[in-house]
Amino acid sequence: MEFKIGKLAEKTGVNVDTLRYYERQGLFKPHERKQNGYRIYTDESIKQIMFIKKAQSLGFSLSEIKQLLQFNYQPGACNEIKEILKNKSGQYGKYLAEIAHVKRTLDVMEARCTPEQENRQFLDYLFADKNVDASELVVCRHTYLFETGDWKLTGTVAQENADSVEIEGIVSVQHNDGMWNVSREFTIADGSNADINFFIPAIPLERDVTKFVADCSTFGEVIGSILFAGDNIFKNYEMTEHGFKAHEHMKKLSSEMYESSGVVSNGEKAILKWDYKLKKLNEHFMTTH
Repeated sequence: MEFKIGKLAEKTGVNVDTLRYYERQGLFKPHERKQNGYRIYTDESIKQIMFIKKAQSLGFSLSEIKQLLQFNYQPGACNEIKEILKNKSGQYGKYLAEIAHVKRTLDVMEARCTPEQENRQFLDYLFADKNVDASELVVCRHTYLFETGDWKLTGTVAQENADSVEIEGIVSVQHNDGMWNVSREFTIADGSNADINFFIPAIPLERDVTKFVADCSTFGEVIGSILFAGDNIFKNYEMTEHGFKAHEHMKKLSSEMYESSGVVSNGEKAILKWDYKLKKLNEHFMTTH
């Protein structure tokens, strides 16, 4: 189907002036130009414009989008495209850390805002450059993520079409500059080891869905989202290097005990399942074992 630029604007929701600007920038071109000067566009033009809009929503500049479009027509350009995506993801990772730090600082300032502070000294105290104490924050206390220390992990894991085997290990929770580092290290009954490190921005409210990243010795880079609701924690992961997805549900049994169950799938069937419990280790245990 062929149409003029006005129809293209109507179909894509992008005004005519913007479309002409995209064209001048070399982001796309008309399917053909008639002798009378009219530019003719097709359904392929719609696809190009919708791609530009989607890429812009992900934070790509027009110059970056132009580069992506150029690579799209070059055989064997996968590595170049992957590098552009990796760089953009890295930028957002940095932004997330910075935003988490800013938000945590604001939460601390809000927590410090009490009637006990003398008015004439209040602003100096509020904006004081001092270390952030996690105890100053009113945060979601339903999860071990906000309790630094070590937890004993015991449970089972089962691969596709295989019997469950026992696992045990340590989960270490640390806080650093507004980010929670949750490190799981465990040994499987067959003697093999695995680990995964989560980097999660501080989450002050229940039912706030927050993005996180992780690095897994088995599945590589992991991205996902986490949500707290009551005594429950829900995580959705994506193993970007393999195309696998995972879902995990954690439940608080007591202040010193949690249980977790989860599954990794390839989109068609489960390839890994686990069930385990976490028990808080006290200081006496850590200094004598």
